[in-house]
Amino acid sequence: WGDETLESFFWHNLQHVAQVHLHDIIDGKSHMIVGKGEIDFRAYSSLFRDGIEREYCFEVRPKEAALQSLSNLRKLLSED
Repeated sequence: WGDETLESFFWHNLQHVAQVHLHDIIDGKSHMIVGKGEIDFRAYSSLFRDGIEREYCFEVRPKEAALQSLSNLRKLLSED
């Protein structure tokens, strides 16, 4: 997120992506709860719905933050 060259490479090679690490960013601080920061995860909704099998890892701590991230992501994606 935020690096156009890297994002372009990611989308172009999506069929080779097996695992995606998810976290949000707040004021430059990363590994924050999904849905609480600057990243618009709805812009990436096709990543979660394209039918390709991949793993998702929430890069947040503690584990309760990962559960909150999952809940927030589900809500964001259901708004589409």
